[in-house]
Amino acid sequence: MRRPKPLLVPVMSRAWCLMCPLPSLGEWLQRLRIFGVTDKLQGFNLKWPKRLSNMWVMNILFLVTTFFSGFFTVKPLATFLLLGGIIVIGVVLSLLFEKRSFCLYVCPVSGFQGLYSNAAMMEIRAKDPAICAKHKKKTCVTGNAKGYGCPWLIEPHSFQRNTYCGMCMECFKTCPFDNMAVNLRPPGTDLLVNLGRGLDEAWKGFIMIGIAAMFYIAMMGRWGWIKDWVRGHTLTGWLSFIAIHSAFCMLLLPGVFFVFAWLSKAFSGDKDVPIKTVFVNLSYTLVPMGLAAWIAFSFGFLLPNGSYILHIISDPFAWGWDLFGTAGAQWTPVLTAWLVPLQYG
Repeated sequence: MRRPKPLLVPVMSRAWCLMCPLPSLGEWLQRLRIFGVTDKLQGFNLKWPKRLSNMWVMNILFLVTTFFSGFFTVKPLATFLLLGGIIVIGVVLSLLFEKRSFCLYVCPVSGFQGLYSNAAMMEIRAKDPAICAKHKKKTCVTGNAKGYGCPWLIEPHSFQRNTYCGMCMECFKTCPFDNMAVNLRPPGTDLLVNLGRGLDEAWKGFIMIGIAAMFYIAMMGRWGWIKDWVRGHTLTGWLSFIAIHSAFCMLLLPGVFFVFAWLSKAFSGDKDVPIKTVFVNLSYTLVPMGLAAWIAFSFGFLLPNGSYILHIISDPFAWGWDLFGTAGAQWTPVLTAWLVPLQYG
């Protein structure tokens, strides 16, 4: 599920969130309709706890899903349980908390989409902030007869980073002045914005790089015993993998990075900037590095296995369909001779 997504992010930002079906059922239950607009959302509409209004829950959940990565690749039931669990949790939280709190603060995939979208070449922003400043009703936030107020609980008229914008396009419907736009911009623009930075996003960067390194070693490396650990051939080996993997992502990588952040501050001679600020700010240099690592990793699956797509789109449920005449397409690895240059070049 998550492997093709890094290929979308550099250009299309959080476009996956725009098309993601996982929160749909919960959102339909909130609205009690699929089409049209209702004035009142169903459920308890509770506020998400302020202390958890960050990426920490997503960080932990995403890391936990990787504990079972060795099962997802060989056991369809494991993938079913993962996706089914995400859908069920999404529905329950949609009935308890307001709007897309699940997508904002819980969905394991949303976190890395949000962090890496800061490096994307696409954004949704107000065309003219002066028009928004004069508009008192702020229907992009409150909603109107044409659409709902921002389900992602941000203020479309003034936000400055892609991190928490799910590109749902509701603000395009509700703006009476047609003042919202999809813009192209230089890559990494949001990485220069200081607003909203924090340790939660810094740790997301460490976790993503740590997971990418683990996936390279476990799935593309030559060490069979590591593959056995990841696939849970023995309980002791699997628990050892979990312990080492967690410590590497949550402690070792941040610890080494902190040492270099401290050295950077020491050599700069600037005593006014707190070490926390230096640590957090420097951590955003890992965003393009991590995104590049995940794109390279995705090629390792896309080039050898991408030809399966032709079969699947014609017979998605293995019921003998041939919707587009490609159900008989044979598995054919594509450009695999270029895989190593693409990944390491």
